Amino acid sequence: MTALVLALAPAAFAAQAEAAEEVRGFWVRPWDLNSLAAPDEIVREALRYNFNALFVEARYRGDALYIPNKNDSRYPNPEPRSPHLAGLPVDFDPLGEIVAKGRAAGLEVHAWVTTFVALNRDTPSPPGHPAAQHPEWLSQNGRGETRDRYGLTWLEPALPQVQDYLYDVFADVVANYDVDGLHLDYVRYPSAEFGRHPKAIELYQSETGKTLDDARAFADWRRQKINAFVNRVYDGISKLRPSCRLTAAVYASRTGAAYADHLQDWTAWLAGGYVDAVIPMAYSRDAGVVGAQIEDAVGAAGGRYIYAGIMVPEVPAKYFDEKVGAEMVAKARSAREAGAEGIVVFSYGGLLKEDALVARALYDDVFGTPAKPPVMSWKGEVPLAPAAEVVTIYVKGEPKFAVRAEQDVPRRHAYLLAKEISARAGAQVFIKAGKDRTYRVYAGAYADRDAAAALRDRLVELGY
Repeated sequence: MTALVLALAPAAFAAQAEAAEEVRGFWVRPWDLNSLAAPDEIVREALRYNFNALFVEARYRGDALYIPNKNDSRYPNPEPRSPHLAGLPVDFDPLGEIVAKGRAAGLEVHAWVTTFVALNRDTPSPPGHPAAQHPEWLSQNGRGETRDRYGLTWLEPALPQVQDYLYDVFADVVANYDVDGLHLDYVRYPSAEFGRHPKAIELYQSETGKTLDDARAFADWRRQKINAFVNRVYDGISKLRPSCRLTAAVYASRTGAAYADHLQDWTAWLAGGYVDAVIPMAYSRDAGVVGAQIEDAVGAAGGRYIYAGIMVPEVPAKYFDEKVGAEMVAKARSAREAGAEGIVVFSYGGLLKEDALVARALYDDVFGTPAKPPVMSWKGEVPLAPAAEVVTIYVKGEPKFAVRAEQDVPRRHAYLLAKEISARAGAQVFIKAGKDRTYRVYAGAYADRDAAAALRDRLVELGY
């Protein structure tokens, strides 16, 4: 391929010239994974709109959108294949496909697992399903009911058998898949009314010497059971895969809906180092409310990270217009201003709705240039050394000294990086074909090596 010269005017890209360090992710639901083409499509759309992290549903309702005990069977995992994969080849592995393709494209891939929820009202429970195998594990309220007000059935978080079972399932995923992270969802009680499982009450009374009349003590005890489980998962996966990040989706109101109503003390998870990041589900349509919730979370981060969870509003197609895109942009900006280290959108389907209206709006206004997820120093991560180096390239057959800024990257990333370098450094940029449909980015074209070295120093100073 002949070298392509990008004669880019710096001013034309000034608005996009600030390379951010932030997580830009989206949640992928089970029904977005039920085709053989889905993994390629998801990775392609993430790259197209400058996302860098995929939170892929691997466990929905006690089912597997992956292959349990795929290679390593140290952690028993009897969970059945998800009904959302019905009709597809039994060896189709959505999580495995996305991990392989996403990681190759430079994306983080997090396995998103539902924790204590077992069933929806109409969810089938095939053989091997934990609710079918162990009905004695189901949580209940004071009236003996096992369904919450939304029709969900939950496993009892305080039962040691439940925690052991879920630990093995989650450890199995991390042991068998090269995921960047494990993402916990529904790490809580359905409400403060639940947890009245007879065995759980016996355990509470034997461990504390108190009765249910002490409502505060019973609430604290249940919170501690969830805290201990999160801590156990963190310690376990850190040993299995030290680089694996543990994140959790949490209620944005940390003292109200989270702590009081659902016994979810995620402030303690951050303070204790039980998680690497939490994603407050700041699902309000009001950007001001989103900003206030994320600012409150950032204030409680304790040195760990906060990624803002923002939701594409679920409105009928006839109302899904530019105002929805503007709303999402405003919420993303508000989260950034509040100090979030990342933005995660619920969900992939909403991003692509109506000709990808929301994805295009975010790309145009807030995700215009590529970003890298921030490093986590407590996990031993360090920033990558600048890759800029002086090399020889050929322009129209003539040898020239140039600065290689990055190599073997996807085409879209190469073009955006080239625009960014041109804007920030005022340098002419070249893109050449690399290996396996990847591209390489070079800046400058000088007869003099010293001139190229001066440009290299400038790029290193800018972080390339």
